[in-house]
Amino acid sequence: MSMNFYSVVFSATGENRSAVPAILDMEQATFDSKPYSYLSAAQCNIGDFVLVETQYGIKVGKIHSELPHKLNATRFILGIIDIAAFRRCREAYEAERAILAQLDTVVAKLDREERFRQAAATSPEVASLIAQLDVVRLGSVTPMNNKIAE
Repeated sequence: MSMNFYSVVFSATGENRSAVPAILDMEQATFDSKPYSYLSAAQCNIGDFVLVETQYGIKVGKIHSELPHKLNATRFILGIIDIAAFRRCREAYEAERAILAQLDTVVAKLDREERFRQAAATSPEVASLIAQLDVVRLGSVTPMNNKIAE
């Protein structure tokens, strides 16, 4: 297996230079640490966000440059973070949640109206109120057509 060698930089977030920026903020984060050398079996591109093993655990870094030789690389790039795929997945999830919320609202309204219809079958008072509601919803009662006959 051939290895590729890359220079990786990390985000300088406040005082803790090893802090991992939130995925949505990675493109705006400043990755200006000293470059570190890493090995990778996968092909990476300059600017790719990657997960790497460090002495402090797994961190997010950004490919700074490709290196022509090993230098001091002893740790590995674990994977490339596909931010575009992440965003598509997140947008689909948010769209799904919005549709489910709308469905919940519509179904609750239908359930409510079905309960009204069932109650109307046994209660003349409920039936009268539903008839009034239907008239209002159909717009047949307006300020112009409910005049008192003279």
